[in-house]
Amino acid sequence: MKTLGFAVVISVSSLLVLSTGADARPAYKCHKKITPKNVIKGNNGKYEIKQGLQTRKQNGFLGRSQIKVQNKCFIPDLRSDDCVLVHLPKKAFEAGHSRWKMQCVLSDNPGKLITSSMRGALNSTSVIDGYKVLTKCPNSTGYKCSDGDNRNRSRRLEKELAKKDLVMRSFCVPRSHMRAGKNVGKKVFCQWLDPQTSTVLFATEYLFEGSK
Repeated sequence: MKTLGFAVVISVSSLLVLSTGADARPAYKCHKKITPKNVIKGNNGKYEIKQGLQTRKQNGFLGRSQIKVQNKCFIPDLRSDDCVLVHLPKKAFEAGHSRWKMQCVLSDNPGKLITSSMRGALNSTSVIDGYKVLTKCPNSTGYKCSDGDNRNRSRRLEKELAKKDLVMRSFCVPRSHMRAGKNVGKKVFCQWLDPQTSTVLFATEYLFEGSK
């Protein structure tokens, strides 16, 4: 899947503070035609494939749980190391996909974007490859599986979603590092923006955690 890199946007006029104080969160307006569907939270991990006496490990998207989207496009309850899959209407998304920009700020300081040089922001919107979602058979994960190598399984999942007019995008919540250490314990707000319409596909907020 094509990876869309973190982009620093030239204007933050679309990020407006709703209120002040510890619970302040920037305002956002959801896209009218594109709503996140089948939002799934999980994490990157390894699972075992057993074939007779041979046991091999594969990378997969594990620990999955469904997330209920709030206020049309807000994804709640995320922490560092969480990864999220979002399904979007394929035709509507692809019509403007080259414009989408990820923006992240500290919730209590929405006038200053977090740049790609600082971990703690969502720096990509396609980080969970299809082969991690469509696991390799046989395994005991309980998730849907298929034969074939990683590339074939990724293509198979993409085709299955396309039949439903869906496309999958994903992101992971990273941890901070030393350069952003002073912000540990603060909340980070991120949104995936269409600059032309000032609307977002999804928004989320999470706690800025330090290294393990």
